[in-house]
Amino acid sequence: MRKLVFLALPALALAPLMACEDDSVGGGPSPTFDAGLSDWSAPPTTFDGSTPDATPDAPVVPAVSVTVTSVAGPKADVRVVFHDASGAVLDTKLTGGDGKATHTGATPAMVSALVMSGSRHDIVTWTGVEDGDDLQLRADESGEEVGMYSVALSSMPDGGVGIIDVESPCSDNQTYGTATELPMYRYCTRAQNAVLATARTYSGTVVSHAFKKGNPGVSDGGTGAITLGDFKAPSSFSMTVANLPGESRFDATLLEIADGAGFRNRWDSWEGSTVTYPTATSFAEAYQATASFGIFGTARAITKRIAPAASVEFDYADLLPAIESAVVDASNPRRPVVSWEAAAPTTDADGGLVRFSFSGPEGWDYSWTFVVAPGATSVTAPAMPPDAESFLPPAPDSGVDAMFSPPKILVVEADVLPGYAAFRRQQGVVLGPEAMYLNDGTLPALPVNGTFRTSIWAEVPR
Repeated sequence: MRKLVFLALPALALAPLMACEDDSVGGGPSPTFDAGLSDWSAPPTTFDGSTPDATPDAPVVPAVSVTVTSVAGPKADVRVVFHDASGAVLDTKLTGGDGKATHTGATPAMVSALVMSGSRHDIVTWTGVEDGDDLQLRADESGEEVGMYSVALSSMPDGGVGIIDVESPCSDNQTYGTATELPMYRYCTRAQNAVLATARTYSGTVVSHAFKKGNPGVSDGGTGAITLGDFKAPSSFSMTVANLPGESRFDATLLEIADGAGFRNRWDSWEGSTVTYPTATSFAEAYQATASFGIFGTARAITKRIAPAASVEFDYADLLPAIESAVVDASNPRRPVVSWEAAAPTTDADGGLVRFSFSGPEGWDYSWTFVVAPGATSVTAPAMPPDAESFLPPAPDSGVDAMFSPPKILVVEADVLPGYAAFRRQQGVVLGPEAMYLNDGTLPALPVNGTFRTSIWAEVPR
């Protein structure tokens, strides 16, 4: 008799699926934030009473596309499966040299992309698809080391400094002298990369910062020599939560975004409902602040990406409803069903992401992610063609136990997304993979300024 086994895995074991970079390395094109959406705010077309042209236009053929890119540019030969409303397969295509696969004819209700990186096998399924969609997916690159930054300090900071922390978008190191090295990896190196140094006392007090932005990316084992600018005294940034219930406390996160990457500021001080950070003067092009509420794995959060400023304010009353539970029904392991419950309807959101991992021939490097509409409370995996066999859980008659992790649910509302159509087309560019494995509600560095409200659920391993 075949056994079905559910295994609780740490949420951090859910590997990244889509890189969130807003630029690319190697000269290849990549989709912009508004790819596929010519004008979100454009009013609907109405009949104007004018006389039609004597020669009518050719009929428009319905089409749905998926565009897959990575930090290296368009990704070819990714299998894309188009499904009808029942989940049955309508068509399969491979992405071309432009990273795009397009289905014409009957509009599919769901679309799946099967992406492989190293031993990882990842399926992404969009639901509620409509004619004209160009669904953007950022495929991950490998964790291969591709080079090194050799970082030198142009001067030593004053003020009783004990340690200097030096970081890039890929790695960080500490130095007590005037030089250090930072390894760079394929999945995170960009066309240009900022490097930031934070000088602090042994007790943790930040004294000053030095940095250099626009450093060319490294590849193929090369080394980039970087000399940082002079150390400058820090500026100050504070975040405050209004209407915070008595005795409540929140988790605060600040990213200083430079060259498209988020540098996490860890040097906060707390007073009541306000958190204050020493920031690197003139370093960031944007600040991304997050206030998160809830226990580990069941957090509600508000994230604001803003131009550099002295402060930002959140309102506790603006939080989305909490996600309270989620389960995977894998009685049919090839078409599992995920269902979840929220404290109140989530119809005001723009959409959600649902994800679980499962065992396969090469261990636990398998995941399935679903893009779902606001208010959804369940999703059923569609059928897959024979070509997808290596991406699927073990078949019921294979004699191999099928093991699934608990699912993770992320519901999102963003003021820069006017609804689900924009969300499903753009979430792969806007949110990136980290959104599905950070349990405190923190989002990765976002490509545009705006306010993002999130509610996340992930089972805490016991």
